[in-house]
Amino acid sequence: MRVAQGWVGGGYGSMAIPRIGHEVIISYLEADPDQPLITGRTYHAVNRPPYPLPAYKTRTVIRTQSHKADGFNELRFEDEAGEEQIWVHAQKDLDLLTLNDRTEDIKRDSTLHVFRDRTTDIDRDETRTVHRHEVHTVHGNETHTVDGNQTFTVHKNRRKTVDGNETDRIGKNWSSKVGKNKTETVGKAYLQNVGMGYSLNVRAIMNTLVGLSKSTQVGLNHSLNVGRNITLKAGKQLTLQVGNSRLVLTEDAIYLDAGEIHVKAGTKVHVDGPDDVLLNTGTAQPAPGSAEESDGPEPSDAKSPGW
Repeated sequence: MRVAQGWVGGGYGSMAIPRIGHEVIISYLEADPDQPLITGRTYHAVNRPPYPLPAYKTRTVIRTQSHKADGFNELRFEDEAGEEQIWVHAQKDLDLLTLNDRTEDIKRDSTLHVFRDRTTDIDRDETRTVHRHEVHTVHGNETHTVDGNQTFTVHKNRRKTVDGNETDRIGKNWSSKVGKNKTETVGKAYLQNVGMGYSLNVRAIMNTLVGLSKSTQVGLNHSLNVGRNITLKAGKQLTLQVGNSRLVLTEDAIYLDAGEIHVKAGTKVHVDGPDDVLLNTGTAQPAPGSAEESDGPEPSDAKSPGW
């Protein structure tokens, strides 16, 4: 049976097929009972409107009903002054297709709640501008992948807090430039491993403070070049040792201990002692810290004539 529709055309228009239980209005073409035509439908005492009347008299509604189920799809227009609204309800899926451009203007706020997963796929570029503040919260894990270059610019301050561990892995070079001051605070140990060269350039003043001990180990050569003065100060003892040769400086004495000692001066050699100058040709007094210090004999009191 033919059913009149609100709008029809060749392959386009609107279509709503009456279902079992609908009350329809039937007309007959040229009063011929063999040519019935449904020209309309109406509500009745059993089939009520989607919203009760007259309470919702300002609503225009297109509501369908799921086949042999309780769901529905709906497009609703509310025209009450001050409460105007367009409401869309999809019982299952909602698919939108735009073959060209799409523009959406929201004059106030916008809220989106996705109860499961969301995927966004952009074939070309994306530009987003936030004119005030932005808050980004991820309760699980987050992964960012950039196949090309990335530029990150902060015009004021930036603060980063990592409650657990952080690992940086850079395949090639890493450059860091600080315009003014930089402070690093490490609660426990600080370890640096450099595969080849390490260069530190301080143009003005450099201070190093170690609370307890400091150890430096060089596998081959160590060179120290000072333009003017150098001062080494030890509270108790300073020791220079090469093989079995030792130069020991204590609070009140200097000890030179070696298999042979050679002193060469271009003009003069001065040895001054306000009281005595002792030369011991026997067993010499060992330097502090040497193996012989505890059991070696005392030096003699022989005075060298002329010294």
